[in-house]
Amino acid sequence: MAAYAALFHGGDQLLLIKSDGSQMATTTLTKDGQVTGAKIQLQHNPTGANAADPLGITTYAATKGASDAFANKLGNQFCQPDWVLKLAWTRYNVDATDPTNPKLTRQVSGNAPEVLAEQIIGFKIGASLWSGTDSGDAYDFKNYNYGDYDPSQVRSLRISLIGRTPPNQFSDVSFRNSFDGGSYQIQAMSIGINPRNLSMNDQ
Repeated sequence: MAAYAALFHGGDQLLLIKSDGSQMATTTLTKDGQVTGAKIQLQHNPTGANAADPLGITTYAATKGASDAFANKLGNQFCQPDWVLKLAWTRYNVDATDPTNPKLTRQVSGNAPEVLAEQIIGFKIGASLWSGTDSGDAYDFKNYNYGDYDPSQVRSLRISLIGRTPPNQFSDVSFRNSFDGGSYQIQAMSIGINPRNLSMNDQ
C-alpha cells in the first residue's frame, strides 16, 4: 500500500467516475498520498473550485452547507466499485509574450511548457457534436460550456493552425497579407480527427 500511495502527489489531478458511467468529477490533490490504517488517504480540493478543475472537466460543482463550509466535497458520493484515475494532461497554447514571435507550446501535467513552433498567429481546437436527434459544432473550445453540452456527444475534433514568416522581411514594405493585413506571408492548415470508437455505437 505504501508503494501505491507513493504514486500520488500534491498537484495531481484525479478523475472520479461512477461504475455505471452516470456521474464524473475531478479534483486536485493538496498533498501526497499516505497510508491511513488499511486505506490510502488522498487529500483534495473541493469539486468545482478552480484549483481542483483546471481543465474544466467537472459537470457539476460541490454544494456546501453551513455546517461544512470548509469541507472538501466531491459533489457526489463515490463508492468502492467506482473508478479513481490519475490524469496525465496535455495543454497546448500560443505564448504571445513576445508579439514579434508568438510560439505554440505544449505543457504536460504541470511541467514547464516546451516550444513546438514559432511565428504562430492562429490556433484553435473544436469539436463536432452528436446527440442522436441533432448535431452541432463547438469550434472555439475556450467558450465550450460543459453545462450546455454533454462531452459524450463529441464525435470529431478539428485542429486549425496558422503560421507566418517573420514580419517586415520583404523589400516591398507595402506588402500586406489578406488574413490580418500584416507585412508577412501566412500559411494555414487544419486537420479533422475522427476516432472510430467515438461513433461506432451510434444508431
